[in-house]
Amino acid sequence: MKNIILFIAFLFPCICLYAQQIILTVSVDNTSPVQGEMVEVIVKTNINGNIQIAYPREFVTGGGVMNGMSRQITASSYTTIYYRSENGSFQKEGEFTIGPATIRKGNKSYTSNKVVIKVKNPNQSSGSSTSTNSVISKSLANKPAFGLIETNKSSVFVGEPIAITARVFAQFEPKTFENYKEYTSKGLPDKHKIPNPEVTNVELKSFQNKQYYSFSYDKCISFPAQAGTFAIQPFQLTLGHFFDQERINSEATSITVKPLPDDAPTTFRGSVGKMNIERNIKKSASKQGEVAIISITFSGYGNLHSIEIPELKLPPSLQLYGDPIIQEEFEFSEKGAVGKLTIDYNIQLLDPGNLILPQFAFSYFDLESLKYVELQVDSIVFNVERTPGFNKAKAKEQASLRLASKKIVSENENTMSTTQSIFLIGGIGFSLLALIFLLFKWKNKKNRNHSEEKEYSTNKDLTIVKPTNEINHQSTSLIINLNALKDKMNDPDQYIQAVISTLDNWMDSQLNFEENKLLSRIEKINRLESIQGKEQKSRLLREIFDKIDEARYGLKIDSFGCHQIQLKIEDLVKN
Repeated sequence: MKNIILFIAFLFPCICLYAQQIILTVSVDNTSPVQGEMVEVIVKTNINGNIQIAYPREFVTGGGVMNGMSRQITASSYTTIYYRSENGSFQKEGEFTIGPATIRKGNKSYTSNKVVIKVKNPNQSSGSSTSTNSVISKSLANKPAFGLIETNKSSVFVGEPIAITARVFAQFEPKTFENYKEYTSKGLPDKHKIPNPEVTNVELKSFQNKQYYSFSYDKCISFPAQAGTFAIQPFQLTLGHFFDQERINSEATSITVKPLPDDAPTTFRGSVGKMNIERNIKKSASKQGEVAIISITFSGYGNLHSIEIPELKLPPSLQLYGDPIIQEEFEFSEKGAVGKLTIDYNIQLLDPGNLILPQFAFSYFDLESLKYVELQVDSIVFNVERTPGFNKAKAKEQASLRLASKKIVSENENTMSTTQSIFLIGGIGFSLLALIFLLFKWKNKKNRNHSEEKEYSTNKDLTIVKPTNEINHQSTSLIINLNALKDKMNDPDQYIQAVISTLDNWMDSQLNFEENKLLSRIEKINRLESIQGKEQKSRLLREIFDKIDEARYGLKIDSFGCHQIQLKIEDLVKN
């Protein structure tokens, strides 16, 4: 028996090691460069070995290969990532393939993905990317730390997505950052945040032939709404390194937004990117008076999120029965909004016979061909049977009321308000005036109480979380003092203990019943999750305690890790 146990103890880590997922990927910072433009090719792997990568002969390297490593930490794992970075450019236009990369581990060889690059002629480009399009002074290389605003394109068309990122370079290894003030631009009103990963990776990067610690933050996708040249104002933050701090004001930059060509078709409504359109019968109908549901789905990428809802041109034998229903299924990336947008129309059949829903046309500006593309969907024919006793005029009246119901309610409310004002001005009804006086007095008292409560909260610099009405009895929930926790971040051990104590007490106050003292932490979180409106808080609590368990039972946490936990606690009290 003892031998079996020893054998299993030896075999288990071997199986885990064998089952470890191999990471080997090739990525290029710009897959649509212009001829002669520099691009960065990055190979990442979790295997420590000699990386080889295949380049096409048209790719000319810029000289100098940078190798380094970074760490990736999640709630359940710790992985060391090795990477190889190299710059270069293509000397002719066309389509080329970079990769695969290969690496050996023991007797096995591993192969990565390939990346297809489409190189454009400079005269036909819509404004290709540059890793950093600001004019950088060489004096930056002498600073201990500095910031740059990166964009994936130097110029775009109106409506074309552009990715913007704050990047920091430091000669010392950064541990924390705080007091972040984001970059802004009046020319980019339509800006969408791309959520940051759980861990901000600090990597070694080359700038002006010198290596720096570097990380990116606050990545946004923006869709310029008008032509012109727009400045992007600097971001600011404070970078921490043990007991030292460095205040950073980044370099500014600018982008050029070009107007779209003048030869747009009449069906063009501002859509830019690569898109497709489909029209389907979601619910069929075959009798007079019945309502069919017709879906129009736009899919692809670009400014998909801002597509103008089409107004259907219906014949007299068909009518819209209620407002269109919109379903959004897209996410934002460097290509813009990627996914699909579905619009459901309720169409009522008013006459018997063959009723035709006409063709529908939609146009967009294609960023690959730099031309307008018009798409059409076929007409739909309904074979409609007569319904005895169906009143077409009444059906039209009912449909009109469905579409105008909100407007009618609003008008009625305004009329009532006006009537009440007339009675008050005329002095009709002493009792009514007395009632208004009492209400006014009660409202002033309530406002004073609210002001005192608000002043107390501000003076104490606290965030108050209101208790739920479900499960718990009457009581106020615990106040989380964010500043008190923040003061302990320089001592990770002390900070972790303070967070555990604070969150345990906070959960007790949220649940607010005596039995919770006997529950485990997991049981408390599960109970919170069952309370309506607490699902998001429960998720944040799980993430916070996962990171704490890493520090207590595995990977030692530093002040940078404390900063990540503090951000989640701030989200907890805000949501």
